[in-house]
Amino acid sequence: MRVDKKTRQQLFEESQGQCAICGSTGFLQLAHITPISNGGTSAPENMLVLCPTCHMGVDSSRVSAEILKEIKKDWIVKGKLGKEKISKVAHDLVGASSNFPQGNITNNVADLVNWSEALRRSSEFDSYVGSIIAELSKVNSEDDFIYKILKPLFDAMGYEGVTCLHHTGRPEYGKDIVFYERDKLGGFTYYAVVACVGKIHATSSKAKTHNSGHYEKIVDQVDKCFTLPYEDHNSKGEFYIDKVILACSENITEEATLLLREWEKQKRRRLIFWNAESIAGHKLRLHLK
Repeated sequence: MRVDKKTRQQLFEESQGQCAICGSTGFLQLAHITPISNGGTSAPENMLVLCPTCHMGVDSSRVSAEILKEIKKDWIVKGKLGKEKISKVAHDLVGASSNFPQGNITNNVADLVNWSEALRRSSEFDSYVGSIIAELSKVNSEDDFIYKILKPLFDAMGYEGVTCLHHTGRPEYGKDIVFYERDKLGGFTYYAVVACVGKIHATSSKAKTHNSGHYEKIVDQVDKCFTLPYEDHNSKGEFYIDKVILACSENITEEATLLLREWEKQKRRRLIFWNAESIAGHKLRLHLK
């Protein structure tokens, strides 16, 4: 669902050009308070201004919509950032976890605790995010992007079987990287990564097939990711991809995002969008753990 430019500007002005949680002033994004997947909309009252790191924190730790509404109200009405509320939520959840068998802490709670600690140690995240984006801007080949940036990041995030297919001689079928994660029932979720140096766009071009960042080229890769199975040499089996991550070293234009979301809706597939700011947010969270 699209947020028009006027509404976007109003939301940023309402948030005083700052992340409502940590106070960062750069690389700001709009986040949904109630996720679209849970029936949320892109109405202004359901939108919150966050930096990439706090956006990642909200998504991974699954902070409730009620808490996010309180954070937005406190910031807009009282000028009080949400970092203290995040710290309290983390503290309360860790205390509650002591009542679980063997004091188990779920991944979501662990992410919340790490994010809360990062907020305590850093007033804002602009400088580090800026340095990562500057690093990404210097990447000039897909090999460097895949092998030096993306693979180490997915390894550090704890995914299993992270394998690069790009320029290895193995059939790629649109997949530059593949990996998986296990669920509590013993099942697997398989991911594929489509990597693009530069931006993903939908501008007119007479040479679309030779422009790796053009929307139509990306859709062709994504379609192959889902349609053609991945042959896992370790398990000696073939598996179909569940989710595709679109990772680019710059940004995904609004027009390209809309077209890709429409493709996602029509095909009933799941795409995950990673631009330079998203990558920086993930790297920062790992750095601050």
